[in-house]
Amino acid sequence: MDYKLGRTKGPLVARSVVLVISPLVSLMIDQVRSLNTRGVSAVILSSNKGIDRSLVATNKDVSDGKYHLLFTAPEAVVEDYRWRMLLLEPPLNSSLVAIAVDETHCVYKWSSDFRPAYAHLGELRAFSPPGAPMLAANWIVSDLPSSSTAIADYVEALALCGPSMS
Repeated sequence: MDYKLGRTKGPLVARSVVLVISPLVSLMIDQVRSLNTRGVSAVILSSNKGIDRSLVATNKDVSDGKYHLLFTAPEAVVEDYRWRMLLLEPPLNSSLVAIAVDETHCVYKWSSDFRPAYAHLGELRAFSPPGAPMLAANWIVSDLPSSSTAIADYVEALALCGPSMS
């Protein structure tokens, strides 16, 4: 993914944005710092005042296409009107090539009580361009009670269309 998001030049790459949903601020901070060190433009979409401001996006920078990877918590894109509206704006919306849900096991483990926003991530389909895939990453199946039930839950919560498992 590195070569497509910041290392290769060209009109498609210049406008490509991936939205990454992540459960932990500390994980987002580590990932954004690591990506920025490697020359990939990444930032966090957050209203959390405890995060280093150099890692947090402004609406203008996002709209101007300054970043290729936008990291955020599920609550930010499901519950925060400001970020949802930003996803609908043409500069970002037309550049969005994928939505990646990191630590996808959280959908199954936490969506019912602790982190209910995970159960609503499928709503992002309404905000993403047609054909932009939703990717489920870092899936831990070993500690789920029934993998077929878990797969059905993931497909429903993320509104996956024709999921491919690999």
